[in-house]
Amino acid sequence: VQNKNKKIAVMVDDVGSNPESHLFIDLLKGQLPNVLTVGAAVPRFAPTNITAVFRKILRTSDLVLKESDEDVLDLIEYWKGKEVASPEMVVHVSIFLLNHCGGHVYPVLAFMEYVFTHPEAKEYLADEKEFRRHFFSQTFVRSTIYRQVCSRCFDDGMAIEPNSAKTVSRVLSGREEDNDIGTLTRLGWWDSEKQDDI
Repeated sequence: VQNKNKKIAVMVDDVGSNPESHLFIDLLKGQLPNVLTVGAAVPRFAPTNITAVFRKILRTSDLVLKESDEDVLDLIEYWKGKEVASPEMVVHVSIFLLNHCGGHVYPVLAFMEYVFTHPEAKEYLADEKEFRRHFFSQTFVRSTIYRQVCSRCFDDGMAIEPNSAKTVSRVLSGREEDNDIGTLTRLGWWDSEKQDDI
């Protein structure tokens, strides 16, 4: 901190557990122009004596893509220009992937690139039914891109379950085990809102 030419970033996790800490006075209001303090889990509603007052607040929802985002619209236009499918199908697939991945940037972009550039793309982008059949197929679940997304986005313990057919069978027959619903949700085979398979 003594070297004013050196930029320093400090990450403070779980700010909400102690938003009145005297340390925030130094980190956020002190004479440390070369220190950038980033806080996670900053409480939305805090006591009046809070010292953890950050200049800019980003909510989790600010960090995911939405249909109306200019970047998303530009991306859809880009893929339309590649003429791999009809413009309507490009929109449908893009919005499907956006919703399926919860707007998280990496899986959305990785799956888009795969879907729109794969050698067999013309076949499964013929219509919505063919696309969904491909996307939820064992072929796709075993694909390199699917495994890359899972390994990057989930813990090692959440990797593709080798006996996923048995998991589906247990759930559909009403004999699910502790982690079965979570496994199917991570595999994209379970709609948690409808409490049913996709």
